[in-house]
Amino acid sequence: MDDGSLLRGHHRDTDSTIYGFDFSPDGAHFGYGTSEGWWIAENNGSLTITCDHTIQGEGGVIHMTDYVNTKILENDGTGDELTLQSSNTSCSGWPQDRDCTVVLRGGGEIHVALDNRAYVVGDLDCLRLKDEPKTGSSAGFWVVENGSEFHVMTNVTGACEWQCIDTTEPIGGTFEIEYGEGCVAATGPVTLHAGTLECGAQFCTAGKLTLKSVACDDCVDDKSEPRIIAHIGVSATFGLDSTSPSCSSCP
Repeated sequence: MDDGSLLRGHHRDTDSTIYGFDFSPDGAHFGYGTSEGWWIAENNGSLTITCDHTIQGEGGVIHMTDYVNTKILENDGTGDELTLQSSNTSCSGWPQDRDCTVVLRGGGEIHVALDNRAYVVGDLDCLRLKDEPKTGSSAGFWVVENGSEFHVMTNVTGACEWQCIDTTEPIGGTFEIEYGEGCVAATGPVTLHAGTLECGAQFCTAGKLTLKSVACDDCVDDKSEPRIIAHIGVSATFGLDSTSPSCSSCP
């Protein structure tokens, strides 16, 4: 289209094939779907969610390829929410096997409210959770790997697992809970075999913490060094049970 307008369509509940996200402002193609269940956002690509939209599948991928300009946006904020989930919960290895579900991966910004029952993976430069709150179920995972950063710049609740287990890069990856913007009050477990959880704001979960050094060929002494850093005046809390005070609600 040569007038700078945005061509946008959608298929409300997307299973396997991702339909209707084929954009072309000023004739510059920058987002497309594939028959294998991939939706790929390139350059200044963005995906706008209107109302309550579910993307589900078995092995489908939403790939964000530009950490500065690729964005998943809300339309007008009135009930706009994206849900990611598997279309086959009987798949062998579900929910831990990424081939059994949808994977949103790469680098960019997720502004819309998100219910994660699948995989959200920061593995390209920087992935940011921003603006509207995010949540998820025990079938969901927040993951950082490939030496990337995963920034939390909004409130996050729910039972998703937080995971950095990639040892192909010595630094693994970094979760950053941003001061003045981010807050986590969750119930899911945290597994760190590498990388860093850096808390500039509250990180609290009732889930179990597994902090374990593992073999890593490119690491010092061939061992990974997972770390948790809490800035002055900030708490990082794990493993609360029924006899413990619950996590403080995010502001």
